[in-house]
Amino acid sequence: HNVFDAQCARTPDRVAVKEAGKQLSFRQLQESSNRLAHYIRKFGVGPGTRVALCFDRSCDMLVGLLGILKTGAAYVPLDSSYPADRIRFTLEDADPGVLLTQRKLLARFPTHRAATVMIDADWNKISRESGESPATAIQSGDPAYVLYTSGSSGRPKGVEGTHGGALNRFEWMWGRYPFEAGEVCC
Repeated sequence: HNVFDAQCARTPDRVAVKEAGKQLSFRQLQESSNRLAHYIRKFGVGPGTRVALCFDRSCDMLVGLLGILKTGAAYVPLDSSYPADRIRFTLEDADPGVLLTQRKLLARFPTHRAATVMIDADWNKISRESGESPATAIQSGDPAYVLYTSGSSGRPKGVEGTHGGALNRFEWMWGRYPFEAGEVCC
C-alpha cells in the first residue's frame, strides 16, 4: 500500500480504476481506502489480524482491499460463487475479525463470528473517518493475504502471502514488462 500511496502522490488526479458507469482517481481511491482503514480499525483490525473480503469486481473491491492492507491486516478473499460449505469452512478456519462485503452478497454467508461491514450500506459511517493515511508499521515478512488452496488433501488450506513476496513479484513484472507513462494494466 505504500507503493500505491507513492503513485497517488505522483498522479493524484489520474483515473486509477474504472467500472461500468463509475471511476475513481488515485486521490479518491486513496482517500476512500484510508477512511475504510480507519473505520475497520474500530473493530480491532490491525497487524496480525485477518479480514474476509467478498465483493463483485468493482471499485469498492479495490477500496476494500487497500483499506485492509492499510491497517496491517491480511485479507482473505472469498468468492460469492463458492458453495456455502466452502465459504463456511473458510470463515471458520481463517477466523477473520471482520467480513467486508456488499449488501447484495450478504445472503451468501452462513452464521459467523466476524463483524460484518457492508461498504455500500455502511458508507455514511465510513465516510466520516479521516481521509489521511493511517500510520501502520508493516514489515516485508508480515502477511498481506491468505489464499485457500483447492484442497488436494480433501480440505482447503490457507496459505499466507507476505507484503515482501507481493512486492518482489511486482518488481520482477515491472522489470520484465516495463510500463510507459500513461499505460494501463488490468
